[in-house]
Amino acid sequence: MGPSQGGRTGRGAEPGWAWFVGLATLDVLQRVDHWPGPNEKLTSTWHEISPGGPATNAAMAHAALGGTALLSTALGSHAVGQTIRGRVEAAGVRVDDRGADDTVPAVSSIILSGTAGDRAIVSADGTGLSVGEPDRAPTLDGCGAVLLDGHHPRLALWAARAARAAGVRVVVDAGRWKPALGELLGLADDVVCSADFTMPGAADAAAVLEALLARGVRRAAITRGRDSVLWASVDGGDAGSPASGRIPVPSVEALDTLAAGDVFHGAYVHAVVQAGIGFPEALAYAAAVTADKVQVTGQVAWLDALRARRNSPVGTP
Repeated sequence: MGPSQGGRTGRGAEPGWAWFVGLATLDVLQRVDHWPGPNEKLTSTWHEISPGGPATNAAMAHAALGGTALLSTALGSHAVGQTIRGRVEAAGVRVDDRGADDTVPAVSSIILSGTAGDRAIVSADGTGLSVGEPDRAPTLDGCGAVLLDGHHPRLALWAARAARAAGVRVVVDAGRWKPALGELLGLADDVVCSADFTMPGAADAAAVLEALLARGVRRAAITRGRDSVLWASVDGGDAGSPASGRIPVPSVEALDTLAAGDVFHGAYVHAVVQAGIGFPEALAYAAAVTADKVQVTGQVAWLDALRARRNSPVGTP
């Protein structure tokens, strides 16, 4: 498994490839002028059909930025899965399908309202899909990082263990608490959370970061939309005391916040597979890339916006 590509040894060298493990959906997006009321029928002003899911969007973001990406997910042979595969591969991501032939990925119905970037999402996610552990270990030569979104928990835990055994950096996208995270966090090097993420016994963001480091995570961060990114790390801090800080995010007009967190994770992974990129530096880069994404509507547009960044130095906003 995995692209045949060597790891990066320094700035200017070829970066390692990245492995993304998690959910793939087919997203049907409609933009309307206002939220529909009960039994109201609206005519959309714009629509798009595109692949979605946290790991899938992150993989496409990494590829759009010029990285090499492998996506392990569950697609199957149904038309929905094959449509997702075609779109993902067209975006430059190699697909490792771990679904059974009769797998039918979720279709997400998404409404975008007005010009503030607000959205409503109805989706089954990975509910009802049984994805087990593969029967062979992956080949992770040259892999710089694996990102796990916590969906398909048995696949996620298998991938995390394989990555740890191979010395590959394990990054967890913690959008919200999932049962598998209890074990998955113990295998993570980096955890990037949304503001909606909670942990048992943690009353606020500072407590969440502290709890993550207590579980053995080396680097933890919380994204908070327009507010600064909070981070804490045991790398580089004083003996017995973690380092921490805030990363300001660019102030932009958000037209479409759908998949903003996923793009942040993909850009973060893109940064960390480059040797010599520090944790705050990688977070600042991801925040800048996400600001590009939210200023345009739809996946086609944000992939183009990210491709325009390919020649920009990683590590600087």
